[in-house]
Amino acid sequence: MLKESFWDRKKELENLKNIHKTKNAAFIKVYGRRRIGKTELILRFLKDLPQGTYLYYYVDKTEDKIYYQTLSDAIERQLGDKVAINRWDDFFDYIAKKSQDRFVLVIDEAPRFMDTKSIFLTRLQHAWGADPKLENSKIMILIVGSSIGMMDRMTDQNGPLYGRITHAMKLSPFRYVDFREVFKGDPEQDIIERYAVFGGTPHYIRIDYLEGKKLDEAIMELIIKPQSTLSKEADELFDIEGIREPARYISILKAIAQGDLKLPDIANATGIQTEQLPNYLHKLHERLDLIEPADPMGGKKKNARYEVSDNFFRFWFKFVFPHRSSIEMGNTKDIHNLIQDQLHSFTGRIFENIVREFFRLYQGRDILGVPILFDEIGSWWPSKSGSTDTGDIDVVARHEKSGTTYVADVKYTQEGYGFTEFNVFQSRIKNLPYSGQIILFVVSRSGFLPDFAKYAKEKKIMLIDLEQLSELFDNA
Repeated sequence: MLKESFWDRKKELENLKNIHKTKNAAFIKVYGRRRIGKTELILRFLKDLPQGTYLYYYVDKTEDKIYYQTLSDAIERQLGDKVAINRWDDFFDYIAKKSQDRFVLVIDEAPRFMDTKSIFLTRLQHAWGADPKLENSKIMILIVGSSIGMMDRMTDQNGPLYGRITHAMKLSPFRYVDFREVFKGDPEQDIIERYAVFGGTPHYIRIDYLEGKKLDEAIMELIIKPQSTLSKEADELFDIEGIREPARYISILKAIAQGDLKLPDIANATGIQTEQLPNYLHKLHERLDLIEPADPMGGKKKNARYEVSDNFFRFWFKFVFPHRSSIEMGNTKDIHNLIQDQLHSFTGRIFENIVREFFRLYQGRDILGVPILFDEIGSWWPSKSGSTDTGDIDVVARHEKSGTTYVADVKYTQEGYGFTEFNVFQSRIKNLPYSGQIILFVVSRSGFLPDFAKYAKEKKIMLIDLEQLSELFDNA
C-alpha cells in the first residue's frame, strides 16, 4: 500500500501558494526533465483551491480547430460554462473575465504548441502584453513543460513569451535526504544502494516503491529485462527532447558512465573531436540535466571533470546500454552477475555525493561537536591524474575567511577502515593548495578498525560510520 503519493516538493508547493495569495497577475514557468513530478506538483496545488477557480489543460499535438473544441469541453467539465471558442482571442477574453478575482490557468506540456502550426503562444503573448487584459487581471498562469530546451526557446529573447515570465520554477531530482524519507525504516545501506540505482526522479521512485521488491529483483524486473517498465527510458528521453544526433550524446554518456571523465578521455572513447565536445556537453548539462561539470577545489577549469549527475542514467549507461544485444537476446544472467559484482564499487561514487550533500545540510551547524561553515564544497584531484581515482580527495570544503578546510575520506568498502587507508589519505592531503587549519573526517560504510579508532580519538579525527550517518541524516 502506498504510504504517500506526493513526496517532498514542500518548498515548491509553498512557493506556488504564496504567489497565489498575492492576487497579482503572475506568469509562471514550471519546467524540468520528464518524470520529475511537475504535473503531480501542479495537481497537488490545485487540489487545495476552491472549485471553479482554476482550469487545467493538457496539450496534445493537434490543430487549432481541435484545440478550440477540447478547450471548450474542458471549460464545461471543470467550470460548468458553455463557451464557444472559434479563435484564441475568444478563449483569452473568457479567461480575462474569470480573472476579475483570483483564477489559475494551467497549460501542461505547453511546448507542444511549438511542434504544431498553432498560434496559441503568439496570441497569449498579445493578450498579456500588447492587449494587457490578462496582465491587468488577477490571473495566475502556469506554463508547464518537460522539454527544457523547448521551454527555454519559448521564453528566451527570440521566443514568443520573452519578457512575460514573472516567476520560473525548475524542478530537479530529489536529494538523498528526501529520497530516504520514502524508504524510512529500511537499513541505511539498502537505501543508499537503491538511491544509487533509481536516483531521485519521482516517477522511478514511485514505480520501485510500489513494486516492493528487494533491490536485486527490482533491478532485473524493472530495468534489465527486455520490455521492462524502465528499460527504454533513455531512448524516450532523447525522442521527447527532439535531439539530433542522439548517437553522439549516447556515446558521451556511456563514456562518462564507464569512467572517462575528462575532455581528452571522452574524445578518445567516443571518437568526437575535443573541440566539438563542449557543445554536446553543454546540452547534456543545460538542456537535459544529465551531466554535471566540476572543477577541482582550488584547481583550474581546464582540469574539469564531467559526471553523469542522474543516478538512474548513470546506472543505465554503465550496465544496460553496453549489453543491450545480450539483454534483447534474453541473456540477462550475465548482466545480473556483473551488477552483483560491481554494485558496491558503483555505489561508492554516489556515496561520495551523499556525504557532500550531508555536509551541505549541516552548513552553519555542528557535526560531532565541530562547527561547520564553508564558502564552497567539492572534491579535489591532482592536475596530472587520469579519469580514475589516482589521488582524489572525496570531500573538500573551504571557509576562506577563517582559513579552515574540512577534508573527508569516504569509503564504501566491505572492510573496516584502518591505517592502510588513512596513510594514503594523509599523503593526498599534503597536495592540497590550501594553508590554515585542516579538520579531518573519515566516513566509512563498514566502520573502523579498533587500533585506528583509538588513534583517531587521540588526534581528534572525526569518524562517522553508517549508523552515525543515518542518525545525523535523521536530525538534519
